[in-house]
Amino acid sequence: MEKTLELLEFNKILNMLASKTDTVMGRELVEDLRPVSNLALLEKWQKETTDGCSLLTKINFNLSGITDLRPLLVRCRRGGSLNSLQLREVANNLLVLKKSKKILMEYGRSIILDMTGGIGDFHRLERELLSSISEEGEVLDNASNELSRIRKEIRTARGRIQRELDRVLKSSTFNRYLQENIVTQRNNRYVVPVKVEYKAQVQGIVHDQSASGSTLFIEPVTVVEANNHLNQLHNQEQKEINRILADLSDEVSKNYDDLREALNTAAEIDFILSKSK
Repeated sequence: MEKTLELLEFNKILNMLASKTDTVMGRELVEDLRPVSNLALLEKWQKETTDGCSLLTKINFNLSGITDLRPLLVRCRRGGSLNSLQLREVANNLLVLKKSKKILMEYGRSIILDMTGGIGDFHRLERELLSSISEEGEVLDNASNELSRIRKEIRTARGRIQRELDRVLKSSTFNRYLQENIVTQRNNRYVVPVKVEYKAQVQGIVHDQSASGSTLFIEPVTVVEANNHLNQLHNQEQKEINRILADLSDEVSKNYDDLREALNTAAEIDFILSKSK
């Protein structure tokens, strides 16, 4: 059999088909393809290819937005949490699946049309993910009331620190101690760059020193408590973000079986279309 396949350049055919797939799972189906002698199965495959050709003559359709979510779904199934970028990837796949199903129901026929039943309705999960995670993969303020409250407090606290440091920078006495008239950060603390020779004149905590040794990055004593409060708020923020990500990951886990079926269906359609191109 292997010799025959080699003579028929079967692997070249598989490689050609694989190059025409849009998804990892579709490519895997191509790679697993082997010759069969079952007439009913051959007729089914031929009908699938005919349906695929019919679809592609009507519309330029592809599944390139589908990514391999299987590792992420397994992690959720095992009780793990996805990060915000991974959850956004799940959401993006749901959008592609929804759009693809709509197109296939309009332009597909026979076998391909029937296959759309394998792509479920993920409206609720999609809504939860999109309302919580931005396109850039950031957790949005309105992902929860608590996160919105914390971030509002962070903005207020940061504003207080900035105003106090602006006052310090504008002080004619303090200004001559500065290497630059700017506010920067070290170790998540707001600091100002002070000339090393004036260290004794500036009350505060030294957090860093420049490579040349000529500048000390000092947190003025007047903002130490405010910086402490800001860091506490950031810790609260991260704790709430982790809770949100865990809850969203749990929602993904609840849809595990339906998501796997939808992705498998998309892969099968991708496989069919690769033979139709």
